[in-house]
Parts: sequence; structure tokens; C-alpha cells
Amino acid sequence: MRPDDYTLNEAGSVVNRFPKGKTLCEIFAAEAAALAHPAPMPLKKGKSEKVIAENIKELKAAGRPQKQAVAIALATAQKGKKKS
Repeated sequence: MRPDDYTLNEAGSVVNRFPKGKTLCEIFAAEAAALAHPAPMPLKKGKSEKVIAENIKELKAAGRPQKQAVAIALATAQKGKKKS
């Protein structure tokens, strides 16, 4: 057995198997990926320039590139418009 095949359960006992067969390395990799790309807060609804600017700011704070943040914010504003 490898050292990363062990973990502690809620009672503090050493357990040699992970849930669903995941190794410690796989669990840490998933946690690191979640921290690297946090989920953004829900975007505000609306099509005004103020709402679009706030959505862009929120997406950039979540780590999105400028161009991608603008595209997502504009697409979100388009979804709010009624089809006629």
C-alpha cells in the first residue's frame, strides 16, 4: 500500500480506503481545482449599463479574462430581453 491510501475518518481512526475508491492525490487535486476556479456569484438580471458593468466586475473577480467576462455579461443581458 502507498502512503496516500490512508486517511482519517470522523472519529480520528486511520482508514485505508477512500470513499468511492479515490486516492488522497485525487481528492487534493479536486480541491485545488475548485480553489483555482471558484464559482462566481449569480449574475444580476437586467440590461442597463450599470448591471452589465457590475456583472463584468463580478466575473473578473472570479478569475475570468476581460473578454470572456464581457461576452458572458452581454449574453446574460440579451437573455433578459423579451422576444417580440
